[in-house]
Amino acid sequence: MDKRFLLFSGIFIFFIGVVLLLNSLLGMTGFIIFENISADFRRIFGSVFVILGLIIFLSGLENRVEKTKRQLKEILESRKIGNYDELRRIAERMGYVIKEGGNHSKVYMGGKFITTIPRHAGGVATGTYRGIVKELYSNAA
Repeated sequence: MDKRFLLFSGIFIFFIGVVLLLNSLLGMTGFIIFENISADFRRIFGSVFVILGLIIFLSGLENRVEKTKRQLKEILESRKIGNYDELRRIAERMGYVIKEGGNHSKVYMGGKFITTIPRHAGGVATGTYRGIVKELYSNAA
């Protein structure tokens, strides 16, 4: 399903639940639709809508690591070349531990060495950049 549809649906259902809960607690005037139903049932019905709305909304959110992994795959397919800062940001977003060195940074995951990101004035070479992206992608959690 489309992520935007899930986000919108989740928010909509959540607000319906909030309205039903408020009606059961405050007894809004003009809310005739559920007037003949007991307050306990309205509370339960509203709670179900709130929880269901949150579940649908959260299922529409993309996990940060999944999103970054998808971006890495797109980088590999597009043959785009970035720089040291971009590689470091990607590694940090994915939960890798970065240890700074003189002209490089070493990337670790759970104590295991993954790769080295060189920091040169001229930038990262194409082959090196693609190799680092492949390592980050293949070792992602």
